[in-house]
Amino acid sequence: MTRDCTLYSRRHARGLTLVELMVALTLGLVVVGVVLANYLSARQAQRTSVALSRMTEDASAAFSVMRRYVSMAGYSTVDNATETGLSRAFAGRAVFGCSHGFANPLARDISGLSCTASNGTERPDALAVVYQATLANSLPGRRPGGPQEPTDLMGQVLHASTTPPYLAQARFLVINNGLHIAGNGGTTTPPAAGANLPAAGELLGNVADMRIWFGLSGVNGNGRPDQIVNRYVEAANIGAVTQADWRTVTAVRVCLLMVSAEPVFDAPTPYYPCQAATSTTATNTVTPGDRRLYRAYTSTIHLPNRLGG
Repeated sequence: MTRDCTLYSRRHARGLTLVELMVALTLGLVVVGVVLANYLSARQAQRTSVALSRMTEDASAAFSVMRRYVSMAGYSTVDNATETGLSRAFAGRAVFGCSHGFANPLARDISGLSCTASNGTERPDALAVVYQATLANSLPGRRPGGPQEPTDLMGQVLHASTTPPYLAQARFLVINNGLHIAGNGGTTTPPAAGANLPAAGELLGNVADMRIWFGLSGVNGNGRPDQIVNRYVEAANIGAVTQADWRTVTAVRVCLLMVSAEPVFDAPTPYYPCQAATSTTATNTVTPGDRRLYRAYTSTIHLPNRLGG
């Protein structure tokens, strides 16, 4: 009886075999692998979502500023209004852009701006607009001991020494992966002839590229823009850089290529560049040299003050 009990006890106390241990270990590793993969996938999705949300908010903020000032291009007091159009106090060039940036971005007069030659190198575009600032369409500023006066887009007080008074400029440039803005105010005395604008300031970081297309309208029987955009072209394709060419610009389409502040992918991930926003043909993706997220955002800005030429 004692011997039978001993055999029974040994038979049921022998434990697991090597095969059973290996099967159990394999199943455990599979479970851990699935859990880890799900965790990493969720973490990747969260990082991408956070980065994309921030990029969208930044692009929205940049477009808000650009819409505010670009839409005022050409605004000035009206001298005369007839059935054929409006006659404004400011008749100069109201909008100008370059497909590869300005060669002299701080030249004071917009008519003195020139474009950088591409030479086979892609560079961000640049945009400049002119409008008459008033206390109604700009933030009021004041010099020490002086009255309230209009300001430019950077909050710098303008001078009344222009014709018409308080002509403001707004320039948008991409420098070192940042969207920069420049205005023509800020000097304590009227600027000397040939003096440059104050240095541009960064409005927003993490902007890898800016592309601009100009909406050209037809011309009516009175020789004025008819406000109907019939095509969008890059600055380099508008033609000779004359006031007559730029006078038909009645809309500006801007694309900002935003980039995440931090790497979010495990490997470089292709993206569609700004050129895909208006291309009528297939546009190849671009593979960056880093692991950041890139996304192109586009906004079209109408220029209502081009009515009447």
